[in-house]
Amino acid sequence: MDRFIIEGVRCFRLRQEVPLAPLTLLVGENSTGKSTFLAAIRIVYDLVRAEAELNFNEEPFNLGAYSDIASYAGGRGGRAKRFCLGFQVKDAQAAPGANSGAEPIRFLATFCQEASHPKVAELRIKSGEYAIVAAEHGEEETVRYVLAAGGRQGTLPVAKHVAMPDYPDLRFLGFLLRREMVKPEKSLDLTQQDVEGLHGLLTRLFRAMRSRPYAIAPVRTRPERTYDPKVDTPRPEGRHIPMVLARMASQEPEKWHSLRNALSEFGKASGLFDTVRVRRPLGKKESDPFQIQIKVSGPAFNLVDVGYGVSQVLPIVVDSLTGADGQMFLMQQPEVHLHPRAQAELGTFLAQLVKQKRKSFVVETHSDYLIERIRLDVRDGRGVRPEDVVILYFQRTETGVRIHPITIDDGGNVIGAPKGYRQFFLDEEQRFLMAPNHVRDH
Repeated sequence: MDRFIIEGVRCFRLRQEVPLAPLTLLVGENSTGKSTFLAAIRIVYDLVRAEAELNFNEEPFNLGAYSDIASYAGGRGGRAKRFCLGFQVKDAQAAPGANSGAEPIRFLATFCQEASHPKVAELRIKSGEYAIVAAEHGEEETVRYVLAAGGRQGTLPVAKHVAMPDYPDLRFLGFLLRREMVKPEKSLDLTQQDVEGLHGLLTRLFRAMRSRPYAIAPVRTRPERTYDPKVDTPRPEGRHIPMVLARMASQEPEKWHSLRNALSEFGKASGLFDTVRVRRPLGKKESDPFQIQIKVSGPAFNLVDVGYGVSQVLPIVVDSLTGADGQMFLMQQPEVHLHPRAQAELGTFLAQLVKQKRKSFVVETHSDYLIERIRLDVRDGRGVRPEDVVILYFQRTETGVRIHPITIDDGGNVIGAPKGYRQFFLDEEQRFLMAPNHVRDH
């Protein structure tokens, strides 16, 4: 995903199209829409994949009902009748010239209100000469797909009960556009090549949005002294992490050795711990209770008995390391309970995963230490390239929150920062330097 589009959602009243990078940092004061922005990214992935019912309140996000999501202008402006979410994405695997494969794909979803919930009113997809518009048609319980290619256009109606889920289903449309399913000379004012090109457009879109973003909650689960073996289903707050470590230690020794070394490398660099180990004090069977122990420059201690920052950062580090190459992560305040050195090292850790594993991160953060370390790593050539990082500054205005993209140059300098960015720190420094003469040490 290269750019994100948002309009009419909570504090984002006006349409904005902002760049995303492999490492995108969301900064700004509280209640400026950063968590809403993260939730919106996951929603558009779910729309494309059409693998489940859209859920605006799936953990760790809780956007509420339509009246909580659609922007409210007050007075005569009232509540927005529509809101939009979308993106632009390039297909890195596309061959230039193949079904407009060199062209970026633009996707835009428009939502309206049905009862108290948001409902998909229209989907628009475009790349080069190919375009698709999907929307429900009147009271006919029909979804109409308007297909365009090379100036030609055709309409493909589909009964709503045929496709799942309960909104225009792009995967089902892709199925219909297979050569044997649609005969253009009989049903559409399109050529067979047009139909194949439209099917290719959807294939490229699904490929580019292959894996769902993984969201990590702002506050992780509290540690326990002893864990009973349970299912290690991923959860945003990280309660699955002890089970992941125990299973890997007993069933996948090679992966466990690699993960433990990576954890130790981060732990030592951050000053948080030396090693992590799984201990089973009551037996060696996988069904026996176990403990997570942390070694900090001495004997190992139970996870409960070391600094709270260790248990808070472990889900972030373990999930980031074990996620598939190319995975996108949506993180809220990963620096919670970490001291400045650890916050800075977390910045290096994320940058290295972008560089080495092609993973991407959209990180909501209030940590200057994390951001400054990434800038230093760019300057020193230790992590990502300047073009792999963007800072999105969320600023309140009279017309809602405006998102300002800020880039970093080869020297680690910020480029394009608006007035107001870091103004608080400048004001505090000026206050210190301009202290009145009667202020003295006590």
